Amino acid sequence: MVRTSHVIFEREGILLDCQGVPTGSCGHVFKKYNRHCPQELRKKFIGDNLTSSAEVLSEGLSTPIRKNNFQDILRSVLVAESWRDTKIRSGVVDLVQYLESCNIPMAVVSSVRSSAPQMHSPKLASLWTKFNHTICSDDPDVRYFI
Repeated sequence: MVRTSHVIFEREGILLDCQGVPTGSCGHVFKKYNRHCPQELRKKFIGDNLTSSAEVLSEGLSTPIRKNNFQDILRSVLVAESWRDTKIRSGVVDLVQYLESCNIPMAVVSSVRSSAPQMHSPKLASLWTKFNHTICSDDPDVRYFI
């Protein structure tokens, strides 16, 4: 029998309600350039990483934004405007507190880099202290990151 060492939570989508963050962020960027992103194009990049999203969007829309510039703009909008409104999903705090009271080790996995400001949000600091491990997309010990 395999012994389980930790309960692992996905940060984006399971712990935090942030599924609309990339879509909303793109809306902020397009508004700046008086452009609209059709739903068909948005579907192509939802769930992708920032590089892929920037590539799809810079090719799919006629904007005066180069791919690298779009990436920088999108990153700043994601951090500055969108993530600050992210909410902890209903029931998460109770579940995490219960697992902690039972001395069950927990880990959180995130698709963002460990240095990203949204990983260090003061609003969420009390939640992150409950986890024994945090695994980010730039973790050198992780061979495959899906």
